[in-house]
Amino acid sequence: MRNSNKKTSSGRRKILGRIAGVIILCAVIIACECVAQLSFDEVHMSDYYNYDVKKLVRENADVDMIIVGASQVYHSCVPDVISETLGIGEVLDASTASLTNDGGYYLLKNLLGKFHPEYVLVNLNWDRFMKKVPAGEKRGRLLAADRLPLLERLEYAWNCFPIAEVPNLSHMYRFGGTIWGFGQLKKHYLEKKAVRDGNWVSEDERAYRKNGYCQYNKSRERGNIEAEENYYSNDLIDPHELEYIQKTKELCDKAHVRLIWITVPTSMEELYSIENLQEDMDYIAEFTKESGSPWLNFNLLRGREESLPDSSYTDNLHVNGVGAEYFSKLLAETIQRLDDGEDVSDLFYDSVEEMKEDVHRIVACNATVSKDAAGNLDVNAVSLQNEDMVPEYRLLISEEEKNPEHFEELIPWQEEPVFHVEKDQLPAVYTLRLEVRQQGQDEYDAFQNLK
Repeated sequence: MRNSNKKTSSGRRKILGRIAGVIILCAVIIACECVAQLSFDEVHMSDYYNYDVKKLVRENADVDMIIVGASQVYHSCVPDVISETLGIGEVLDASTASLTNDGGYYLLKNLLGKFHPEYVLVNLNWDRFMKKVPAGEKRGRLLAADRLPLLERLEYAWNCFPIAEVPNLSHMYRFGGTIWGFGQLKKHYLEKKAVRDGNWVSEDERAYRKNGYCQYNKSRERGNIEAEENYYSNDLIDPHELEYIQKTKELCDKAHVRLIWITVPTSMEELYSIENLQEDMDYIAEFTKESGSPWLNFNLLRGREESLPDSSYTDNLHVNGVGAEYFSKLLAETIQRLDDGEDVSDLFYDSVEEMKEDVHRIVACNATVSKDAAGNLDVNAVSLQNEDMVPEYRLLISEEEKNPEHFEELIPWQEEPVFHVEKDQLPAVYTLRLEVRQQGQDEYDAFQNLK
């Protein structure tokens, strides 16, 4: 009997020991995760955003508008401009870079549990219904998860993350830098603490501004946005992306929130780069019509060549601060017109073809540069323009060490978009420049400096 009691007692001690070991292990992992979250990495946009959301909740602020989209949106929508123009309360931009539709859904679901907005704006850019490339999809989901509390983050991961991506929720696992000492950890900790305490640097010294808005200050010269090639087809629509856009609509209906679909304007170069763009716009128009919510497609804004020139952009997708101020005011004024029962169709072209009739320039150019074994160069140019325009190309060169801003003609104007440059024509250090003009004109429309 005694032996039996001893065995039972010993068994209990082993079980309790194992439980204690698991608890200690979990405590160590949690402690390490907290350290990783607070100090392994530098301050990111999510840190500022999370501070602003907590501040709005703490102050019981009236958040009258929530905007959801990718990086185009948080660079385009200035909360104070929209708020002041519409005469409403706070505007919160819940957009993240590379945002997936499932990430947008969970971000909005979280915010609708905290605030009771009058409007929700959801951006539908040209590839919104298409499956994202794996790297972009992974990045977008992680950035959205960084803005969610733990339980909602786990729910999001459970429903939408592939198994291989779940470990990335851990800051220890996904940290990609190098820890070179305690000083680095302390620096990151103090910087993140400053954000949590609301003591970061002034607005003039940071890209992040307020309530999710992040400002670009770089401006492009006319015709200096790179030509790209993109493709749209209804056959590429992804069921998962479509499902979560529909779930977002249902979420707004359930919360009795007014949903407005918007398309933030990209550069003219981006529009010209998309094959089958009209097919995309027709699909979105049909989808939004069936949803019962209005769609404001600012990519077809009338007169956009004058109101949103290349100088309003920092690259092919994102407006700078000047472009953001203009667009935000226009967006708010258009919503006000909708609220007043007005027809706003006069603001927009009816089609891509009609829009292009008002474009009287070569929009963009680019080139690939290859070098053979002997050191000779082949340059293959591409340009974007209306079908009735005949482009001409020329190649220039700058000897950087002497005068990096001074370019001299290397190969004169020609219709052929292919150049061959012998090695003996090239200095030791140089920059090539491609220029494109319309046949019969003296001035170029577009250019690119080629390294």
